[in-house]
Amino acid sequence: MTEAQSTRVGEPPPHTPSIDDIIIRFGDLPGLPAVAADLVSSMDDDDLDLSELVTKIECDQALATKIVRVANSPFFGMMGKVSSVHQAATVIGLRTIRSLALASAMSSLRPQAGAPGIDLHEYWLHAFQTALASREIARAVRFGHDQAFLAGLIHDIGKLVLAVLYPDLIEKLAAKRAEMNTSWSEAERALGLPSHGSVGAALAKHWHFPETLYRAIEGHHPPFDTPDRITDIVHIADALAVAYCAARTGKAKAIELNGAAFKRLSLSDAQLRRAVRALSQADDIAMQMSQERA
Repeated sequence: MTEAQSTRVGEPPPHTPSIDDIIIRFGDLPGLPAVAADLVSSMDDDDLDLSELVTKIECDQALATKIVRVANSPFFGMMGKVSSVHQAATVIGLRTIRSLALASAMSSLRPQAGAPGIDLHEYWLHAFQTALASREIARAVRFGHDQAFLAGLIHDIGKLVLAVLYPDLIEKLAAKRAEMNTSWSEAERALGLPSHGSVGAALAKHWHFPETLYRAIEGHHPPFDTPDRITDIVHIADALAVAYCAARTGKAKAIELNGAAFKRLSLSDAQLRRAVRALSQADDIAMQMSQERA
């Protein structure tokens, strides 16, 4: 057994883990539920029948309950009116409910209660802000907006992986960010850690997600080695979400903006304004996602 394998969840690692150390410990994470795995395999199926999707989700009662709860959030304007997964699918739409079902399944990645360094509500708020902005930008540049929505929603999943497997490192990251007044990714580099993008991409590969998704997860922060459309979209949406949060809270935040990605998308002022307006819609739905899965 390797040193990384002998470290259990919640125990401090004996050294700074490499990406290989982290991948070895994926077995310590909650598995992707069977229904979520089925949804992943159907992600490229544009002809998936609504009743088939509903049946898959209803096989997991906890997942179905969360979907109904999310559909009743103020975001969808149906408070208290949705009582079944089928109604939720009608309100939300086929592709969006598939994305939310996958995100709900991933919400099982929860740090230990009281673990410092990551706030689940803030995490999901940023995730949904990035997802909504990604969808608006994708519409503007005529890219698949449902695919962009899901990529934005799960772009930071590597942070949750690190928080579950290495809570002490998340605490160190938070301290380093405060010390340097810098971004999460800059703090990772300062501590010699694998990026949360590479960790998230490795998990997406482990879960057999489509290549476009793990490319977007891996590439939304520097060094931007392999730019493509979906990576550009998620990166700009992520930067907009960080800037929006800083403006709303009055707290200065380090914002990484790839000018080349911005130039490639060629967004007009009106298109940018629509993407920024979408950010304000994330609060209520993020609150539902950050609650305990019940």
